[in-house]
Amino acid sequence: YMATDALKTSAATTLFVSFFLFGSELYSILLNLLGMVPGVIAAMLMPTLLKKYDKFKVLFLCHIVNIVLGFVIYFMGYESKTMFMVLTCIRALPMCIVGVLAFMFTPDCAEYGQYKSGISAKGITFAIQTFSVKITGAVSSSLAMILLGLFGWISVEAENFKDLELLAAQGFTQPDSAINGLWIVYALVPVIGMIISTFFYLGYKLNDKDVQIMAKCNSGEITREEAEKLLSRKY
Repeated sequence: YMATDALKTSAATTLFVSFFLFGSELYSILLNLLGMVPGVIAAMLMPTLLKKYDKFKVLFLCHIVNIVLGFVIYFMGYESKTMFMVLTCIRALPMCIVGVLAFMFTPDCAEYGQYKSGISAKGITFAIQTFSVKITGAVSSSLAMILLGLFGWISVEAENFKDLELLAAQGFTQPDSAINGLWIVYALVPVIGMIISTFFYLGYKLNDKDVQIMAKCNSGEITREEAEKLLSRKY
């Protein structure tokens, strides 16, 4: 989660992309709306998906789809606004599924930890999750500004889009290197974060059925010997 969200620099640069690449503040509104509808669809699909498939398999598949669509969007570029919006809308569905599922693994990790060590540490496990959300939000926004600076981004003082339009009318423009850097920071850097997290996912071995067995053992419903016989593998 930290590997993915610490490099999710797109959130901090959406307004920049809306103005400097698409020339209208409406695009930032449209991008937010495009993420809402698939989010509702993902929430509706989740119960059905989890009944049929192990949630890690669903998470990993959607994660890979996110990476592939991320590369497609980056290499396609921002010249075709219609295609960008269509692909963004399509990508929002697996992205929302990953966003929902990611937090469902925290209790699984807590059950696994108790099963292995005999210590119930649900409090610190969820505290780490909350800490991760806060620190990655701070890191991603700071990282986005640092990277833009490396590409020669010129900072300007503007309270809204009208101020930016006035500056543009006066002849202000960002250098080409900054515009190219903005697209990289918005579209490519988050994909790199997802690629990094893939290596962590490859080391994840728990599945839903085994976690349920561990939870029964932790609660005393079955003995450890019974649990060992029921588990799909040795942990």
